[in-house]
Amino acid sequence: MRRIRNEEGYTLVESLVAMALFVGVLIPLLGIMGNLMFDRRNVDSYRALHVAESEMNRIVSTHDFSVASSTIENGFSIDRHIEQRDQLVQIRVSVASAKKPEQQLVQLNRTVLFYGSK
Repeated sequence: MRRIRNEEGYTLVESLVAMALFVGVLIPLLGIMGNLMFDRRNVDSYRALHVAESEMNRIVSTHDFSVASSTIENGFSIDRHIEQRDQLVQIRVSVASAKKPEQQLVQLNRTVLFYGSK
């Protein structure tokens, strides 16, 4: 007569199958989380580009060629630097996160030929 043994615990095969299932779910989740973080940086860069373009257009349209300045708008730090030589005006607008001003997101450069005075 055969005796039935009462064995408890997991076998090596069951452990390997469980680990394979866990890794099979974990790797796609990590990929999705990475993409979400990457997309967030893209959104911030896009918004920063929009702020920089708006500031550049405001400077050119109003002929506000005053000395360099720094402002904070919409959660971004905007630095503008303007050099004027005769009729040429060089404009540089840099946008960084207000939380991390040392991390520049966007920089736009433009040279404008300006006749007349303000």
